[in-house]
Amino acid sequence: MEVTMKSCLQTLRNIRNDCLWDWKRLLAFEIVYKLFGGLVLLPFFQLLIRKSLDFSGLQYLNMQVLFSWIQRPFSILTVVLVLLLLGLYVFYEIIFLVFYYEHAWNKQAFTLPGLLITCLQQVRRTLHPKNWSILLTILCLLPFSVLLLKPSSLSGIRIPEYFIDFLREAGTRYYAAYLLALLLINLLAFYMLHVIAVFLLQDKSFRAAFQECRLLLKKRKCRLLLQNLIMMAVVGIFLLLVYAFAIALLVLFADKENTASNMTAFLLNYMQWRQYADFLYPIILFSIGLFVMLYNFKSICGYQDTRGEARKRTISWKQILLGTGELILTALLLGIYFDYQGNVYERLQLAEKPVAIAAHRAGTTFTPENTLPALAYAIQAKADYAEIDVQQSRDKKLYVMHDVNFKRTAGVNKNIWDVDSSEIDTYDAGSYFSYAYRNTRLPRLEDIIRKADGNIKLMIELKKNGHEKNLVEDTVALLQKYKFQKQCVIASMDLEILQRVKEIDPSFQTVYIAPVAYGNYYELPYVDIYSIESTFVNKSMLRALHQQNKQVFVWTVNRDKELQRLLLMDIDGIVTDNPELAAFYKTSKGRDVLISDLLAWLYPQKDEAVSY
Repeated sequence: MEVTMKSCLQTLRNIRNDCLWDWKRLLAFEIVYKLFGGLVLLPFFQLLIRKSLDFSGLQYLNMQVLFSWIQRPFSILTVVLVLLLLGLYVFYEIIFLVFYYEHAWNKQAFTLPGLLITCLQQVRRTLHPKNWSILLTILCLLPFSVLLLKPSSLSGIRIPEYFIDFLREAGTRYYAAYLLALLLINLLAFYMLHVIAVFLLQDKSFRAAFQECRLLLKKRKCRLLLQNLIMMAVVGIFLLLVYAFAIALLVLFADKENTASNMTAFLLNYMQWRQYADFLYPIILFSIGLFVMLYNFKSICGYQDTRGEARKRTISWKQILLGTGELILTALLLGIYFDYQGNVYERLQLAEKPVAIAAHRAGTTFTPENTLPALAYAIQAKADYAEIDVQQSRDKKLYVMHDVNFKRTAGVNKNIWDVDSSEIDTYDAGSYFSYAYRNTRLPRLEDIIRKADGNIKLMIELKKNGHEKNLVEDTVALLQKYKFQKQCVIASMDLEILQRVKEIDPSFQTVYIAPVAYGNYYELPYVDIYSIESTFVNKSMLRALHQQNKQVFVWTVNRDKELQRLLLMDIDGIVTDNPELAAFYKTSKGRDVLISDLLAWLYPQKDEAVSY
């Protein structure tokens, strides 16, 4: 046991030394790499897509025109080129880290320009048709892998929440299949990263590297996976300890006098530290994950460790000057990167901005969706809006319902346009959620309006299913009857519906719900608010929409980290299944629970008096 523990500690020391072999050049590379991606590659992608829209005679992309756009030759060429460049960009980081580790393993010095040129030579090899499978691996597997297997350049890519929610609603077997698919993707990504390492280090074709890796890992896959999981767990614990140590230092050196200005100073220091941590965290995770994988791979497959004792480095004045210059340059580049991302003062001010909270389907976490109990919950939770869905029955009555079929919520396998109101009024829309809500009826829009009047605003989404008749006219007439123009907004994924609303009564505010949106769609005169799927929200989009005096809501946001991230952006509203959780983070200005508790402990009663 003692030998095993010593061996494990020695392994961890070796990996630590490998990671820090030339950390200044590694950090400089990552900063330049991120700046190139944000300042050069991303604008180039946007230019290509804009040109493809011009060729197609389109101003913007949404779900209605997406499929017709993608069928055009120039659009296909654009998509292929964007995916090719993205794959090469991601692969370049992997190449750099693999060769950085190889130099560290062999204790070989390197220059940053020399290693960058080596990486370019490997990129050229990848462009050979026999090696294209590498790019397919990168584009198809790595975006869906966990952080330890995901390159830092892909850390911002997330599976849209509405897609995950759709699978949950579809049933347990569909969600279980999704989780199983994610597990298989991560196992395959783990294996393919070993193949890529063999491809790079042994100068083989991708197919030969795959075969070589299969032979090397024969009967060793489970052992290698277990070793990596154990070491990565140790790394995870270490990173948590580093996080705790950093927080302890912030508290130790904070001015403890209970004033609003001291609280603001502490919060700014924390946000500055978090900005550095958020930049370094995905880099450290993937780098260490890859280095652990490479170390175990080399060890388990019998590669000889030729490192021996680390050579003593002689330090000259020239090296000191060069090292100082590298540190200064790295600090300058880091400052440029953070300024590009948005400084902490701007983020602190954005945290103070009022943000409206809309309860999705009136509240689906604790009550059956789109029902009067859900509306009562949204009112009790002090949400600003209850977001509801409206469709027509066969006899053209307006019902609040999301799906076109009653099966999921009422247990009746019929479409809404095939059923009259007399039958719909008998359906039980609460038992599927909980026995406590049995015999809850599907509400009509008029029932919701009466309950909401004076208590909460409504965000009314008109659902176009192809069977509606005078849906817009009937809805607007009902809202006018109750003089509800100032207590609601009318939303839709269909721009024609919003245009028709404005034609009938311009006093209504309209909301364009966009699952996918790109291009020059900011100046639509019949849209007042844009509701964007949270995955697609970015600073440039928010800036462009606000310049046109448009509000921006994001949907559907339920995860803690995503709520924190978005509340530090210049948004106007959040659509969520859990309005109480959103309200908590809104009150705490996007901060996590730990920092909120620390502030309450250090500066009691000063949280509402933050000064700038």
